Amino acid sequence: MVTASKTGDAWYGNFPSVFSVFQSTSWWFDTGANVHVCSDINMFTSYQVTRDSFVMMGNGSHASVLGTGTVDLKFTSRKIVQLKNVQHVPSMKNNLVSGTLLLRDGFKVVLESNKVVVSKHGQFIGKGYECGGLFRFFLSDFSNKSVNHICGGVDDIANVWHSRLCHINSGLMNRLSCMSLIPSFTITKDSKCHSCVQSKQPRKPHKASEE
Repeated sequence: MVTASKTGDAWYGNFPSVFSVFQSTSWWFDTGANVHVCSDINMFTSYQVTRDSFVMMGNGSHASVLGTGTVDLKFTSRKIVQLKNVQHVPSMKNNLVSGTLLLRDGFKVVLESNKVVVSKHGQFIGKGYECGGLFRFFLSDFSNKSVNHICGGVDDIANVWHSRLCHINSGLMNRLSCMSLIPSFTITKDSKCHSCVQSKQPRKPHKASEE
């Protein structure tokens, strides 16, 4: 997979392409997409911030990729498929599984009637059914919150690590950065984490009820 980067007014590389977008929180099998796409950062089990990366939509427009990582899809059969190099595109209205990459990883996909069946080495993995022109996988509910990102924008690496480290203060983050345990970062002056602010707000006591 080659993502594009912007230098000056020139564009270099091949754009990953995504052809279908629907409003959904489910995962859909898409033979027209050559990259896996996820709009929700909370679904990632691992995550790396990226910059100046894009995917190209079917209508020729470009959508920003804020990061890449790994997502585990748990089918109702209790089988888990690990998707790697998943593109985090918050502007997408749908999560897409690339049919091309799934086949490249050794999975067998059979489309019959209104159903898609996924297997590997003769073992059944999972299935999905046609809905709105795409096949929606039958998955268990996502409970993975390994990437705890609530505040700020993902393009700010300081916010990402602040969330991953359970909202520790900037002083501790600077110490970890100096020890090369996390990437170097800069904190914008007067920037605040909304979750930290809300959690520290005092709450006025309720008035005593009149008897």
